[in-house]
Parts: sequence; C-alpha cells; structure tokens
Amino acid sequence: MYAEPAGQLRVYFVERVGPPRVGLRLAGLPLSVVALPMAPTRREPGLDRGNWLVMTFHVSDTNGTRAIPEAVRVARRLGSRVAVGVRPCFYQEEADTWAGGWGDDPNTPLWLVLRDGQEVRRERGPLTADDIERLTRDALGR
Repeated sequence: MYAEPAGQLRVYFVERVGPPRVGLRLAGLPLSVVALPMAPTRREPGLDRGNWLVMTFHVSDTNGTRAIPEAVRVARRLGSRVAVGVRPCFYQEEADTWAGGWGDDPNTPLWLVLRDGQEVRRERGPLTADDIERLTRDALGR
C-alpha cells in the first residue's frame, strides 16, 4: 500500500482479479482519476472519448508506485480537461491489447496521452508532476 503524507491519496494493491492479476483501489482522488484494470483484452471504450493521460506501471517497480501521486497531482491541476487512468501490469506485453505495445524502451511507467482514442504522445520512465503536465499540455495543445 502507498499513502501520501497528507493522507489524501491511498493506493491499495489488494483486489485479486484472478491469477496473475491484481486491481487497484484508489481513495481520496479527484473524479477525473480512474483505476484501470490490469491486462484488458481490449482498450476500454471510455479511452476512445475525450482527453486521457494513462500511466501504466509494473506492480513491483517503485518508480511506478511513486508515479501514481505525480499523476494525481496533474489530474488536480488539469481538472476535468483531462481524465487520468492508472493501470498496473505484470508484463509489458499486456500493453499490446490496449496501447499498441510497450515499445523498445523497457522503462516504467509508460505514459500515454490520448485524444479521442488516438495516441498523441508516449513517454517512459519516472517523471515529475511538472514534466507530466507539460507533456500533456503540449500533446493536447493546451
């Protein structure tokens, strides 16, 4: 489990969806932040509408766990203009069905900016909230 020092964000890796999958349960978040399921068989239709920042990370990677509050900070800054999805993974191949693959760079987390289902930006690795906000705004022209 992760908890922000101020206690506003709590992340629990406790929901077993079926081996080898886990789910996120997020508490204390803006409505624009969504816990996305691990290893979907296809992209969720909701990701095909509007502006999205999707962060996926390997569940055992501390960079990914630390990136969740950074993504939430961006969600708070951007408000309803951009929805933020957080998706855990065990294997990079899980991105094949919903993100067109992980790519050559194995770094986690993987950051995707989507506009009406079209990928407009892809980054990898740990980023600060300022970096994430900048790449999201640049990608969406805001």
